[in-house]
Amino acid sequence: MTQALPKKLRFQFSTRSFFVLSIYVFFAGLGIWQSFLPFFAERHYRDGYMFEVQQRLNYAIEEYELAVEDAPWETQYMIDLAKTYSDYAMKQSDIKQKQDYLKKSETLALKTISYDKKNPWFKNRLAAIYLLMAEVNPSLAQTYMQDAETYTRQAADADNKNPLFKINLAYFLHRIGKTDEAILFYKKAVQLDDRMAEARFNMADIYQKRGDLMGVLKEYETVVSKDPNFANINLALASVYVQLHQKSHDPTYLRKAALCLEREKIKTPSNKEVLKNLVAIYTQLQDWPHALAHYHYLEAHDPDLFHAYHPFYLQALSMTKKSGVK
Repeated sequence: MTQALPKKLRFQFSTRSFFVLSIYVFFAGLGIWQSFLPFFAERHYRDGYMFEVQQRLNYAIEEYELAVEDAPWETQYMIDLAKTYSDYAMKQSDIKQKQDYLKKSETLALKTISYDKKNPWFKNRLAAIYLLMAEVNPSLAQTYMQDAETYTRQAADADNKNPLFKINLAYFLHRIGKTDEAILFYKKAVQLDDRMAEARFNMADIYQKRGDLMGVLKEYETVVSKDPNFANINLALASVYVQLHQKSHDPTYLRKAALCLEREKIKTPSNKEVLKNLVAIYTQLQDWPHALAHYHYLEAHDPDLFHAYHPFYLQALSMTKKSGVK
């Protein structure tokens, strides 16, 4: 038969057990609560994202802030909140409010970088914030532009295999007039990914301003070969061909310009400038059948413009009849 413990010993054992149990319960409860925080954070982040998509940015900010509060270690939540602060800032009419929200955005972006100093996306976000701060703080614009350049460069250096950061730096340098260096980074972007048509298109802009038409032509023709649906490439290339014709008087360039405009006409059949330029080029080439065909197209689709060009239509009609072409 087991001997009963003395009363004093039983009391002491019971008190110690209760204390230990209380500690276990407290930490167990704390652990359970902490384990649920990531789920709460993800729910708030999801709701914030939906509000952001709907452009209800004030509600998005509220949800993102709760997500960051529940999961302060999650840098993705912070950087998305920083972006939303920036977007919301630029929708405010009051300059002070713009500046305050951009300052919040800057603070949060700097915090994410302190957590992950090698992440190029965080540096790129901070550079974008500084560009906005330069826009809304004219007196400090130069300082903020320098900060933007610093972080744009750091982003490009942090990931040498991603052409997006190279082209982003190139565009920034292009924008501030450092065109020699901009070309170097546009070329690096193309070396990393030859499909980067925007890099070539932007390089062509620099060559155009320098009067290097052959450089422009090379880049535009490459863009067409890589991405024939690139925005405005047919119009841009046609313009270069016309300029080269004006310098050389070689009709081959006009024919190439017409082909570019014909491609653009298929994409945008109601573009009046395209139609005007087509009839002008065919008239200059004395290609009367093609000129007449486009005048008939104008007559069917834009009577007002056709009326303005009626004397030229009669000329094309007359010359077509004289040539005997049906």
